[in-house]
Amino acid sequence: MCPFAQFPFNQDAIYYSELDDQSIPQYLEALFLDCKLITNSGQFSTGFAIFNSSAVNFDLLLDIKMLASDLLEQSELAGVFQLVPFHPQFRFQDSDAENPLNRVNQSPYAMLHILAEDDVTRAKKEYGDTQRILTNNQDTLQRLGDEVEPEN
Repeated sequence: MCPFAQFPFNQDAIYYSELDDQSIPQYLEALFLDCKLITNSGQFSTGFAIFNSSAVNFDLLLDIKMLASDLLEQSELAGVFQLVPFHPQFRFQDSDAENPLNRVNQSPYAMLHILAEDDVTRAKKEYGDTQRILTNNQDTLQRLGDEVEPEN
């Protein structure tokens, strides 16, 4: 399991929200409220905002992530969270669509991991070089190749 999510998963401290079909400003408001809820809950330290709409294509998800990140940085939540995109068509920048390494951030639904910076810091202390996480995931997917073909 990803070390960034392992601690909150083991502590049952992950908040999940489902976002129905909305406008971009409504998505941004919902994401901001999710972040505030996580911060103020005393129970959750990280979360996943799951988009229920097939209208949220990969490019739109990246736009929402960028706008939401900017909103957080201009608020009292600056430096508290980072947003990590996951999507069925996830593709790393400058990567071929068929590259198995893209599967690292592919998921059945469009979603944003609302990742607490404290969890990143904890994972870095426990795991060391966190760049190895991505590298290990990529190596495993490269080795497995077509054995882990995503469902369409």
